[in-house]
Amino acid sequence: MTDSTLIKPLFLDDPKAPEIFASLLVGAASDGSNARLTFASARVNHETNPGPVTNVVNLRIVMTIPAARDMVALLSQFLAGAAFNATGKPDGQSLQ
Repeated sequence: MTDSTLIKPLFLDDPKAPEIFASLLVGAASDGSNARLTFASARVNHETNPGPVTNVVNLRIVMTIPAARDMVALLSQFLAGAAFNATGKPDGQSLQ
C-alpha cells in the first residue's frame, strides 16, 4: 500500500474531553517505543500560614515516540510564533 492510498482519519473535537492544568513538566522517560511525560501543579497546604507549597503530580501522558516528536515540533512552531511576546507571556491572542 502506498501513501497515496492511505485514508486520513477524521478529526473529532470532543467538547467533553478533559482539560487539565499543569504548571510543571517534572519528568520524561521512554521505553523505546513510548514517551512517558509526568506533569505537576503547585498546591498549598493551608493548615499553616503561610502554607508550604508542594508540587503534586496531576497528569501522566503516554504517547508513541512519533507522536512525541510531532508534539515537540508543534510546540516549537507555536512558541516561535507571534503568540508570545519577548517575556514569554501571552500577548492576548487566542491560544487555540
